[in-house]
Amino acid sequence: MRRVQIKLGIIGPQDSIDKIARIALEFKDKISVIPFVYQRKEESVGLMKVCQTQVDVVLFSGHIPYYIAKYAGVIEKPTFYVPRVGTSILKAFFQMEQRQINYSRMSIDSIQESSLSEVIEEMDLKIDEYHMIAYE
Repeated sequence: MRRVQIKLGIIGPQDSIDKIARIALEFKDKISVIPFVYQRKEESVGLMKVCQTQVDVVLFSGHIPYYIAKYAGVIEKPTFYVPRVGTSILKAFFQMEQRQINYSRMSIDSIQESSLSEVIEEMDLKIDEYHMIAYE
C-alpha cells in the first residue's frame, strides 16, 4: 500500500520558511513542503490564491499574514498558522538585557497577554508598565 504525501504550502518570509521546512524534514515520508515566500505580509493574499491551487493544506508562518488572507476572504483550503507563544519573546528580552536596553516601559503586540505575564514572572523582569495590543 502506497502512502500519499500531504502537500503542505508554507507562506511566510524566507527565514521562517527555512525553519519550518527543516522541522518538516522529520516527516518527509508524509509531508511534501512547497514554499511561498513573501517580502511583505500584504503579499499573503496573492500567495494564498496561488498556493491553495497546488497544495492540500496551508501553513502561515505567523498570525498576521493569516488574518490578512482570512479577512480578504481568499481562504478555501484547510489553513492554520504558527502561533506566537511566550518563549518567542525570550530571545528579545535576553538581547535587550545583554545590550543594556531599558525595557521598563514598553508596548507589545503579536502575543497573548497571559504569555507575556508568564515570561515577565519567570525571568523576574523589572517592567514598570506595559501596554498590549489585542492579539487578533
